[in-house]
Amino acid sequence: MTQALTNPTGPPQQLGSSMSAKLLAGGGFANLPIPLMEYVRLGCVYKAGCFVAANGIAPVQDYPTTTAGLGLYNNNDPSTNRCLVVIRAGFCLTSGTAVAGATLIGHVPSQPVADAQKPTANQAGYGFTNLLGGRPDNSGGLFKASLTIPAYLYPSGGGWFNMQSQFQIAGAVAAQLGEGYDDTKDHFMIIPPRYAAGFGIISSAGTSPLYSISLVVMSIPLVTSDIV
Repeated sequence: MTQALTNPTGPPQQLGSSMSAKLLAGGGFANLPIPLMEYVRLGCVYKAGCFVAANGIAPVQDYPTTTAGLGLYNNNDPSTNRCLVVIRAGFCLTSGTAVAGATLIGHVPSQPVADAQKPTANQAGYGFTNLLGGRPDNSGGLFKASLTIPAYLYPSGGGWFNMQSQFQIAGAVAAQLGEGYDDTKDHFMIIPPRYAAGFGIISSAGTSPLYSISLVVMSIPLVTSDIV
């Protein structure tokens, strides 16, 4: 299958016979009408995120300016053009007591990760599972908690966007264990090789709440010469 993505401002570029994509921003969003089951069959789709409740991330009360609660790093060699494409994102309360209402936030990368910040293994309690049973994890993705955010990602403190929100239930005074939200994304996050995306939860402090973030990620080759 021939795959290419070479024009971020023009019409969608052809990716094989039935897949097209339009890159909207460097290391940013793409609108991808994808024959998803075909990519599952090829072993390119992964369930990723936290699988140990105690290893969830704590919420913050404002958009971070120095550290993302969780980073997803693409450790693939740039010569492979293998990008991580986040196509589904969700979160839930897995530990502690939280005030009802929370929002999953994310940011897309504009520069490669600094050498000192590159993880060499997944954060404890995090990992990737291939949706094609029996296949190993060849995604090239690595999770890292407390990923340092380079200042150039955040002019005037910006750069974050709201991904999913769980609103307060009428009459509820606190979030219940397992409450959260999960949804397919209309615009997918593209993480080129040697880049990382950041994630976090905005909510009230509560009493030591921890949130599990879960993703569905494709690991596919896209020509990224326009954004790297």
